[in-house]
Formats: sequence, C-alpha cells, structure tokens
Amino acid sequence: MKLHSACVALLLAATTTTAIAQVSAIKRPARTNTAVVPSSTNRGGGPANDDCASVVPEALAPGVPLIFTGDNTGATLDDPALTDPNQVEYPAVWESFSTTTCMDITVSFCGSLFVGVEFSSLFADCDLAGIVRAVDGDNTLCPDERFTFTFRRVPAGNYLIPIAADPDGTPGEYTVTVIGAACTDPAVASDECDGNDLLTVGTGCVATTVDVAGATESIPAAVCSGFTGTADEDVWFSFVANSTITVINVQPSAGFDAALEVFEGDCNGLTSLGCLDAGLDGELEGGQVSGLTVGNTYYFRVYDYYIGMPATTEIDVCVVEIPDVTPNNDCPGTSLVMGETCVSSFGTVAGATQSIPAAACAGNTGVADDDVWHSFVATATNVVVAAQGGADFDMVLELRSGTCGTSTILACADATLDGEVEQAVFGGLTVGNTYYIRLYSYTDVEPTEPTYSICVFGVASPANDECADAETIEVNEPVECPAASVIGNNAFAAVSTGDPSCDESTDGYSDVWYTFNSLGNSVVTVNYESFSQSDWGVVVTESCTAGVDVACEIAPTAPFDVDVEPNTDYLVRVYSNLQFGSGGEFALCVSGVISTGVASATVSPWSVFPNPNDGRFQVVNSGSAMNAYVELFDATGRVVLNERVNMPQGGMHTFEQAGRLAPGTYALRITSGDNRYDQRLMVR
Repeated sequence: MKLHSACVALLLAATTTTAIAQVSAIKRPARTNTAVVPSSTNRGGGPANDDCASVVPEALAPGVPLIFTGDNTGATLDDPALTDPNQVEYPAVWESFSTTTCMDITVSFCGSLFVGVEFSSLFADCDLAGIVRAVDGDNTLCPDERFTFTFRRVPAGNYLIPIAADPDGTPGEYTVTVIGAACTDPAVASDECDGNDLLTVGTGCVATTVDVAGATESIPAAVCSGFTGTADEDVWFSFVANSTITVINVQPSAGFDAALEVFEGDCNGLTSLGCLDAGLDGELEGGQVSGLTVGNTYYFRVYDYYIGMPATTEIDVCVVEIPDVTPNNDCPGTSLVMGETCVSSFGTVAGATQSIPAAACAGNTGVADDDVWHSFVATATNVVVAAQGGADFDMVLELRSGTCGTSTILACADATLDGEVEQAVFGGLTVGNTYYIRLYSYTDVEPTEPTYSICVFGVASPANDECADAETIEVNEPVECPAASVIGNNAFAAVSTGDPSCDESTDGYSDVWYTFNSLGNSVVTVNYESFSQSDWGVVVTESCTAGVDVACEIAPTAPFDVDVEPNTDYLVRVYSNLQFGSGGEFALCVSGVISTGVASATVSPWSVFPNPNDGRFQVVNSGSAMNAYVELFDATGRVVLNERVNMPQGGMHTFEQAGRLAPGTYALRITSGDNRYDQRLMVR
C-alpha cells in the first residue's frame, strides 16, 4: 500500500528548424508498449549504422572531442521502436561511444542538416531500457538553432545516440560532437550504508533534505514495482523502529524520479524487505513497512531511476511511526498542528471502539464502531482536513466544535470510497479555539489495512471576499465561453448576510464578488458551472448597496441572459446559501457580442488546443523561437504543473496530464523573458 501525503489533493511538428523530443518521451509506462516493426532481415537498403545492435562504440577520452558524421536518409525502424510521448515511432540511425570513468558529457547537433527530431537522451542498450536524461531542462541552442544536451555524472559504459529520421521532417547529413569531462562533484556523506543518515522516527513527517550530487552506486538496483533502474547515485538512511508499522516517505525534487529500497540486518549483511518505484519525476515515493521489530535498526536507500545525475538532485525524506493499536480511541484524541500546507501524520483504527453513534454525512450513515479522534488549535479561520485510509478503508471524516461529549459537526466528508482521500473544508473557525476531528471506516467490517494519514492546514480567504474588493473580469466573445472562464472558490469566504432577491437564508451566505463593464452590449450572457459547491446562486447587480438585483438565479445549470445598460459597470455575486449547502469551486464566464477581447492590443504568440480537453493538450508557438516557463494553476492558485520548454518558431509541445487533473478551469501561464501570457484552460 502506498500512503500519500493527503492534500486537498509532444505531438512533434517538423518545421524549418528542429523540434525536440524531451526525455519525457521515454517515460517508463511507454517502454512497456513495444511496437511491432519490421525485423532486421527485411530492412535492406538502410545506412550502415541503421541497426542499433551493429554499431561499434568509439572510445571517449576526457577533454577530447569525438565527432560523428553521417546521413540518416533511409533509416528504418528498430525493434523496439524509438518513440515519443504520443507513441509516434521514429526510424533512426545510431552512433555509440564508450567511457572508462565517470564523466559529465555534452552531445551537440551543431552543423547538422537534417530537419526533424533530436532526442534529448542517451541509451545504454538497444532495448532502450537504460536511459540517460539531459539535465539542462531549457537546453542549449547552437548558432544554427540545433541543440546541445548536457548529461551529468554518466558512469563508465557504452552509450548510444539516436539520430532520428523524422517521418514529418527531412532526413539528411548530420554532425554530432561528443565531449566528456571527468566528474568533479564532492563526496556525499551518506553515499554508503555505513555512512547513513540516522533519522528520527516521529508521529508526523519532519523532513530531512539531502543532495545526492556526487553520490555513487553501492549495490546494483533492485526490481522496484516491476522496473529496474540504475542506482548510480544511491544515498543511505537508517532508523530505529518504535512500532511494528512505519511509513517512509521520499519527496524528490522536480527532476528526480525516486526509487526506494528498504533493508533489515546490518551494513555487512543486508536483506531487502522490498522496493518501491511507483511515481515519476517529482512525485512522492513512499510506503508502509510492516512486521518490524521494535528497537531494531533498519536501513533504506534512495536513488534516481535513470542513468547519470538527475536534473535536480535534492530529496526530502522522513520516517513516521504508526501505532500498532489506536492511542486516540476517545475525544480529544491526539493533537495535530494546523499548518500552512499539508504535513501528514499517521494513525490506525485497529482496536478502536465506538464513542458516539454515526451521523448522516453526504446523505449516508455509516457505522462508527471504530472511530478515533484528533484535536487541533485553529491558527486560521479557514481549514482543510484531509485524510486517506488503506486500500479497503472507506473513510468518514467529521470536523467538530464545542467540547468532548457535546461537540457539534461543522463539516463532514464521505464522498469517496476505499483508499481514497476525504476532505472536510470549513470557513469560520475562531483563531485560538480547539476543534475536534473524528474519523472511522464506513462499514462494520474492520479494514485489513486500518492505517491512515491525516493533515490539517489553513487556507487564506479569497481576495474578492468583499463587494468592495470585487475582481474585474472581461466580457468575452460568445464562442470563448466557457473556455475563457474565470475560476473561483467561495468555500472559505466569510459568512455574510443580505438576502439576494431570489433567495433567503437563516444561516447566511458564503459569497465572492466580480465586476465587469457591459461595453456596448444591451444583453450579456452568464455562463456558470459549479464543480464542488453543494449549493450555489448567481446575482448580477448594479452596486454593493443596490436594493434591486438585475438578475438572480438559484443553482443555474445553463447559460442565462441578462439585460444591461451599455457601458455600465455591474457586479456579480457568487454565493452559497449555508442553510442548504456549502461553497466550493466554480467557473464563471460573461460574454457579449461586443467583447473586451476585440479591443485588446496584446496578441499572444501562443495557442492552446484542444480547449476544453481531458488533461492532454498542446501549446504552439507562432512567434519567434524562445525559452519559456510554463505553469498551470488550479482554482486555489496551487501550481499543478511547471515545466521549462524550448520552443522553435512554429514548434509544438504536448503536456500529458490526462487522469492527473480534476475537472475544472485552470490558469495556464507562459513566461518568456519579460513577457507573460495567460490563458484559461478547461478540463472536462
């Protein structure tokens, strides 16, 4: 089982210049899909170095350039085929070099005449299993706009360079220059098992940061989650078990694909207990280790999956104790710290008994025969409580106020099933007061994996919480809605009074405000979509103190028209009636025949398609060649994607986020030098 830190959880176009296939082209899931291609016996007429297996490596000495020249005209597919992230197959010819010591290596395509794809990776074998990735994320352009790639701390061995004959490009002559320099990184103290970092086991994750630059291989890589990487920069840690169950979490930096292997014994006689490699670059790698002996010392090592030094070299690690039997069976339970971000603590419902009967939550009433408790002191008015149980743990989560025995439910969550994250959100805590959390499994059958992770953190109130601070939005062309929607969240807005003309409440409202100018329109259309609100309404009014609303709609599910005066400022109030439900994420788009966009003088060189999409989308650069930094923000302003790309004129880059992004509206930001371009992105 993998326990996450629960959080409120290249389509390549050939042009007159080169396009680049990032190493993400060779992600591990893609390698399991071997294409059916012609066998080598049927590949007559190709270049002499067409067949990967027939290429003889040339020796590379430190500081001495090695220059390869040739022509990739007539290249045919290898088996397995060289592929990009979209599984497009590329015929290629191959060059190879060998090293006898660790080197930092640059590979330059300067002077090549072929037009097409340059793969920013080296391979250690013709099965394409051993991969070395370039560490210069924005790459280096030659004067002729070809690419130069840098590979750090590449261990001794034989390496292959593919020169792809892009089916959509023009094959031709190439020049590839390889230069190596002896590795000079300083030694790492925890490079070997006997120099490990001894970690303190805590009740929550307190991270230790380590830089692996300069680390070397101790023992070969193990088979981890079905994959065998390379352990050429493994670093070591140890801990003393305080309980029979422990969670080890490794959070790698953005360009680090972590593998984690755990051992028992001692450094002179280690026995592997298992290995995990379920995540990719920058993704949390961690898991639960069971059957430990209290008081014994255990070891684990962490390394990057790929050959050579990763693009980023820091990792954060922590070891967290999970009690064998619940120590928080009754209220107030164990205390948690309300932070600014999700920092997980761990617990178990094993041995827990019912404190009070289960209450209805999200229309369902479970069985609270194994409820456990936590408490925390509020440090902010808005809170998110997020928790995740084991694979067969269907969690119910309650946030309560008052005192033990007479507490009342402020918010509850029972929206997911076994092993999934539950989130209870609430705006309106009193700073300094103590609040309580109760959680339990929904059924009366004890989970076989009774452990869970939990965190509590505060969220700032929205900037447009008050009418006087209304956020300005544009009037878009009708065809631009809903793709051009502004995204918002009123879950953490302060409770307000003042009934809209079409609604009334005994408990008040959570509302946020927007403002727009009608321009020359006499009618505008309001497009509204609720994502996580359980109650919602939309009001269009002329001022904060207006007695009569221009329009008022309860729970609109389709666009609605609003009569307006031309060239007049209006306010939009998005609210949730707390008597009937709560706030959450939404998308709002206002359109008219005369739009703000028509008068805009700023033309972005970037275009995005498709939009809306399922999380997989392309950006195209119609302007001059540039290096750009791409960021994607969710409704709360959290960065969910960041990547540096090099885009030639007319170049296209694909972002593969299908299945990783929740439905909703996102803000896509592309920064190049002093220029910044923003666009709304809708995920269905």
